[in-house]
Amino acid sequence: MDKDSRLYNWISLGLRIAVCVAVVLLVLGSVLCGIRGIEPDSFVISLQGILDGGPAPLTIIAVGVFVLLFTPLLGIILGGVAFALAKEKLYLAISIAILGLVIGLVFARM
Repeated sequence: MDKDSRLYNWISLGLRIAVCVAVVLLVLGSVLCGIRGIEPDSFVISLQGILDGGPAPLTIIAVGVFVLLFTPLLGIILGGVAFALAKEKLYLAISIAILGLVIGLVFARM
């Protein structure tokens, strides 16, 4: 197996792990909501709500959603690392530009 294939396998593995963690958190939070009788219909997901604590099942669901939302960002970061290791300057520059754009848009909304 060549070096590029191993890098892309690591990227794929990282994305799969992130999605699996998010799914486990979402299912766990949903099951706990059902057991405790918490109605998540009026729940607004926010970073401040996670940091404040809130009811534990809703916090678990919120963390799962955030992990799922940041999975593409992880893909951009891992892709940039792979391009840097493969010495692909053009694709590394594109990855950095996309990462900067995404981070800029996130902080512009705050």
